[in-house]
Amino acid sequence: MELNPHIQNILKNSKKDTEWKKEAEERKSVRQESKKAGKIAIQLAFHMKSKGISQADLGRCIGVSSQQISKILKGRENLTLGAIEKIETALNIELIQAVNLESKENTIQQRYR
Repeated sequence: MELNPHIQNILKNSKKDTEWKKEAEERKSVRQESKKAGKIAIQLAFHMKSKGISQADLGRCIGVSSQQISKILKGRENLTLGAIEKIETALNIELIQAVNLESKENTIQQRYR
């Protein structure tokens, strides 16, 4: 049985099973990153408001435009550790915490002695 040209074209241009699965995983990963960016944005907005700092003020302090700060506050910006560190320094806050594995290990060892 021969398929009509329209169906042949659809089949030729449709994605293979592995391609759509890969794209779905990428979208899932982006959603996870977006959730974390949103949490950082909420923390940042809280600290800016409590310290009376505008987007323009923070932008000047860290060397970016107020539009860039707006993107960060909307959770649309993929922040580098360097950018986070500049923000933390400018506002004298801590947005993210690094886990000190050595300290954790010592705590665990002390519990089981």
